[in-house]
Amino acid sequence: APFPPVQGAPPVEQAAQPFTMGCQQSQSKAKAPEAAKTPDLVRPSEGESSGGKTPLAISTSTSNIDGAVDNGEAKLLSPSSFLSEGRKSASQGFVVLRVIKAELTKNFDALTKMDPFAIVYWVAEDGSRNEASRTRTDWGGHMTPCWNHTCRSQRYCKGDNIEVQVWEKDVVLSEFCGKARIGVEELLGGALKEDHGVSSRPSVGKHSTLELRLDNGQLTGTVTIQALYLSLEAGPPDEDEQTTVDPALFEAPATRIGVSGGTAPFFNLKLKNPAAGQSVTHYLGKDLSHANDEITFYEEALAEKKVVGSPLAPLLKFMFEYAGVVRLQIDIADKGKMAPVKDLLVMRNLRDGHVELRMLDIKIGQVTSQAGWQGKSRTAAIRQSIVDGLTNSAAEGFRLEGFDNRPPGLTSMDPLLDLGGQASRKEKTVKKATRIMLQRLPASTILMHFLDVHQSPKDPGAAELEKVLSPVEVTEIVLHEVVRWLSTLAVACRKCPVPQKWIGSSVALGFESGKLPERSIKGMQETRKSTHINIFDWGRSELNTISKHMQLSDNDQRDRSKFWGNYVGGIDRLAWEAARAYWHNFNNADGWAELSFLIFDFDSMTRNEFIANLDVPVEETAEKTVKLDCGNNASFTYSITWRPLPEESRMKGTWRVTVHRAVNIPGRDGPFKSASDPFVEVLAVSKDGERRYRQASSVKPHTVNPVWDEVFDVPVALRSGELEASLDAAARGLGSGRSEPSIEEAMLPSSAEATAVEDAVQAWKLRLDSMLTSLEAQRSCIERLNTRESRDSDGALSRRSSPTGASSGRWLTHAMSEADDATLAAPGSIIEMPPKKMPMCCLGALCPA
Repeated sequence: APFPPVQGAPPVEQAAQPFTMGCQQSQSKAKAPEAAKTPDLVRPSEGESSGGKTPLAISTSTSNIDGAVDNGEAKLLSPSSFLSEGRKSASQGFVVLRVIKAELTKNFDALTKMDPFAIVYWVAEDGSRNEASRTRTDWGGHMTPCWNHTCRSQRYCKGDNIEVQVWEKDVVLSEFCGKARIGVEELLGGALKEDHGVSSRPSVGKHSTLELRLDNGQLTGTVTIQALYLSLEAGPPDEDEQTTVDPALFEAPATRIGVSGGTAPFFNLKLKNPAAGQSVTHYLGKDLSHANDEITFYEEALAEKKVVGSPLAPLLKFMFEYAGVVRLQIDIADKGKMAPVKDLLVMRNLRDGHVELRMLDIKIGQVTSQAGWQGKSRTAAIRQSIVDGLTNSAAEGFRLEGFDNRPPGLTSMDPLLDLGGQASRKEKTVKKATRIMLQRLPASTILMHFLDVHQSPKDPGAAELEKVLSPVEVTEIVLHEVVRWLSTLAVACRKCPVPQKWIGSSVALGFESGKLPERSIKGMQETRKSTHINIFDWGRSELNTISKHMQLSDNDQRDRSKFWGNYVGGIDRLAWEAARAYWHNFNNADGWAELSFLIFDFDSMTRNEFIANLDVPVEETAEKTVKLDCGNNASFTYSITWRPLPEESRMKGTWRVTVHRAVNIPGRDGPFKSASDPFVEVLAVSKDGERRYRQASSVKPHTVNPVWDEVFDVPVALRSGELEASLDAAARGLGSGRSEPSIEEAMLPSSAEATAVEDAVQAWKLRLDSMLTSLEAQRSCIERLNTRESRDSDGALSRRSSPTGASSGRWLTHAMSEADDATLAAPGSIIEMPPKKMPMCCLGALCPA
């Protein structure tokens, strides 16, 4: 072969086996070959050859890799072959690689069993390289992982090499376990014939076992792979299943960006010539090697969206915009090395146009995994079920997985505070602890922190309020939009014609938290437009259609119904939590009667410990110090002022509550109870006692004399009924309709007992169900009208005509179609009412309220 394997030893070939045959996972640890029989790894320098005349240009460093992303790439010898048309013209066919298994001789996890995965790199003769694929993680696979992973097809040119790297999965820094490299010609062996491009029959190579070695030459085990060759005439097996994007549209190389949730790398994509309505950063790229299990879903959804009148359209419009797959160079830290090439999913960049996007990643469903589904192993499913049971998934049907641009108050809540704090811990440990803390937060606390703007963005001051909106006004508009679109999503789920199996998929909620919009209609519209509610993460999901569903067995249909009920239940609860948050925070026009200052000691490992409580009336109060009833001569200092807002505001004004400081509060931490980690919850109660407003200060660690000086805005609405308006925008009659139970029954006080909460959630679901019944009744009425016929004096069939000359049936069908679009899609759209001469049954169908 032109490029002999770096290992220095030829592969040990096994008997030829069918390409689709799985591996039998060995239960015994692999034994390393004797040292005398294993040549040392010799890395040739530039200009030297390794067993042949062609110099090796690959020099891979794997010592400092964040999340197993290869940062040490080939030395820059020539332009990347993977982006050139010359490679296509020189291509001799297509090769599909299967990574079967590995047998490791070294344990890289000192505490538990290893969770290995593999990365496959395709290396061209000039040294350019492309990450072809990466396998799933074999959770608990330890020394004998089995993947049976089939990579996407790659164009093969003479001199190409394949490099397989094995890694031990970890949250932040995955550990390198070894790599093996072999030439494609050598791997295919007899399967590669001289008449390339003539025969369309696929040729299957033998199973080849390659030695895994570290950079220093140490042998760490073996990996078994197999290749299938397809001629140019046969074409790639997955070419028609993938929408490709021209890399010339984007600048190269693409730079990596960080996200708080998930493990897949994301990259900034910059358009060279953005179209009208697009900016340079309209799209971002997601590493396809981490999303091979998602691309089928995205492609099927893209095709379904193009179908006129698709019954899935109301649901799929909540997905991120997807354009296809682009093969692009990515940036690396070492500018002296060649930028590697990756296949990236091209998706809408939610950060586009934002100074600072605050965003939640909420995983939906009480059950977020199933053994045997979409490659999920039984061990991994058991692990995930434990996580489900210990987090908010079990309690409310969803959990928080990621939180970008957290407010200072939440950031101050150190999950490792009781163990010495984040400063004394590794980044990996901090990330794990933070994720566990977020996963356990209930919805009311999630939304409280999501809407927390009392420290950031900075308040503009009274003088500037004539020009810009205040932070609390922004969050009111944001939550109004969140309620509308989550309710729209809940109704769209009910309109889906067949149940879906979306396991572990997520909902993204986001808004601009880095700047304040101008005080104008345009500014408010921009705030609504920049509020994001999307569904994503399809790695364990399928897109079920009517034709697919009819081909499923009864058991499979019941299985889809079970998991769809699980998903819809999570969406319903999330929409209810958002609506309840709006009801309590922003739907109170009568004012607030009482304020409670609740002082707690923050505990990262256990429940927060109560310290003291102070109740005061809501009225103008200069800075005042009050003695606390908790001993130690403790005191608390606060002040309250009223700030009216301009006439254009959706609020009358806000009560500005300043939490200044506390003195001599009791200690709750340590063996001698000498210190605390105090924070304050500000709780306002409405005059009718039905509504609660809640916000929390930052944590002040290791002190009994905390100083906060933090200001909270307690809003008073200009008028009540804005929640009903938001719900009506989602589905006509959902908020103001007279259906039972009432909207007041569904929005109970936040301090209600668990049984009352369940009753309220059930009342909410009944209202959502009634919306579907209403839509069905409207369609039934129109169908009857479309078929109503009257005979004229000659006995001929004719339809009643509308004043515009069109048949009333056709006009109403069009109007009802627009009504459906308005109730499930267009923000702020108004449906034109039918002519006055239309039958009353039609008016009732269009106006069920």
